[in-house]
Amino acid sequence: MNILVGDLGGTKVDLAFIKEGRLIKKKRFFSSQFKDFNEILSLFIDQKIDKGVLGVAGFVEKGRRCQMTHLSWSIEADLLEKIYSIPHVEILNDLEALGWGLHELPKGAILTLNKGKQQAGNRVVVSAGTGLGVAALYWDGKRHHPFATEGGHVDFAPKSNLEEEFYHYLLQKEKTRISFDQVLSKSGIEEFYQFLLTQSPHLQKVPEKMNIFHIVKETTPLCKEALLQFASFYGAFSGNVALQFLSQGGVYLGGGIVPKIVKWLKGETFLQAFLAKGTFQKLLATFPIHLILHDHLPLIGAWKYSQRKHLFV
Repeated sequence: MNILVGDLGGTKVDLAFIKEGRLIKKKRFFSSQFKDFNEILSLFIDQKIDKGVLGVAGFVEKGRRCQMTHLSWSIEADLLEKIYSIPHVEILNDLEALGWGLHELPKGAILTLNKGKQQAGNRVVVSAGTGLGVAALYWDGKRHHPFATEGGHVDFAPKSNLEEEFYHYLLQKEKTRISFDQVLSKSGIEEFYQFLLTQSPHLQKVPEKMNIFHIVKETTPLCKEALLQFASFYGAFSGNVALQFLSQGGVYLGGGIVPKIVKWLKGETFLQAFLAKGTFQKLLATFPIHLILHDHLPLIGAWKYSQRKHLFV
């Protein structure tokens, strides 16, 4: 069976064909270069497809439709089946797809931040990239069952005077509620850097326009401060999610930003913010925390999802 799998994010689209469990073609596209997903798919498809499974960054309606969160694209399973003569297309949230791939992580594809206590239990995936995604894996006593959430869009809650000032800075710009998705993302790092500039008007010859690719190179002390604060945001939010789902089976951090800021996530700032939950600090210290360093895990997860009927017999 020839299966089309995809990982559709706000910045990039990864597509692959998997036949009999073997990868036979893979290609990456950058979303900003195309008007819609159909334009990408028409360039990629060159063979008969028996089934399609797409992990898409956004809320998925009944496995058939997704309006992407950070793109204007609408992904319609019915339309894709018709246009490309695919017998069956399924759509799932991209973080759910990542969850399906966790069991397939090869050795060396994760970096452990906190060893914790190895035990059975629920797991969570927190992924910071173009936006912020969250998925959970329910443990039924025998196996994990991934499911999507929109937890990345909960209200941003400042925990210091500096963060409160940042909150009001964003609120003045956005004129609407501020969610963690706006803070714990590529644009969030860039916004915090711009905010720091407003707090340091005395600085001379500091670049005003810095995107994430410049910031992660730590070209100035402000870049380092922005990355340190991002690690704190990531730790605090991940600790909240770990408590919500009681993820004793592990907390997994993914997304396109993670490989770029490993140094900062390994530092004490992330773990301190993760554990800073009052009386639950000791409990959280037992939760393993891992960085996902595998670039195409959502594609593997989409393939595993396509095989799920064989997994639960």
